[in-house]
Amino acid sequence: FENCSSLTSISIPESVTSIGEHAFSGCKSLTSITIPNSVTSIGKKAFCGCRSLTSVTIGNSVTSIGEFAFDECSSLTSVTIPNSVTSIGDYAFRGCSGLTEVTLGSSVRKIGEDAFYGCSKLSAITIPNSVMYIGSYALSNCAFPKTGSYFTYADTCLTKCATGYTSGALKSNLRFIGSRAFSDCTKMTSIAIPSGVCQIGHSAFT
Repeated sequence: FENCSSLTSISIPESVTSIGEHAFSGCKSLTSITIPNSVTSIGKKAFCGCRSLTSVTIGNSVTSIGEFAFDECSSLTSVTIPNSVTSIGDYAFRGCSGLTEVTLGSSVRKIGEDAFYGCSKLSAITIPNSVMYIGSYALSNCAFPKTGSYFTYADTCLTKCATGYTSGALKSNLRFIGSRAFSDCTKMTSIAIPSGVCQIGHSAFT
């Protein structure tokens, strides 16, 4: 269904076990989606560029959310990652500029690079104790300029967002914090890093 720009709704039956790469990418009129409990994986760019998507329900059998899965879904305001999910792919929710609330399930072990990059309205997130890896730029609260369909990389934010974390409580299982993972969280005043962390990337808290 890639680039079916007039598609506004779709019903996914319980017989579906996976949503493949680019399945609904570019369906810019799609407003909501319910992923049934039968689905175990959401593929790369599955809903990339669905800019009218305001809500998504992820079934409780999904274990992985692929790279760019919801990239640039700019109308998405909240998302709940169920307890079944263990991995959030790189760029999974990048550029979701309307996203204000994220609930991470208790089994998430990896938050990929740039996973929530450019989510300029996201002011709070609870990181579960299961998380061992937070990728580079994963929670960087910056508003970057666009080139084409995707956000560009930059060493320094060109526009720092007004909202941000006021404090952070990282969990005891955490081992790795990527470069610029929390960069430009302009309201953050304190954060506690657990003793198990063995590597902190460059500019992680700049």
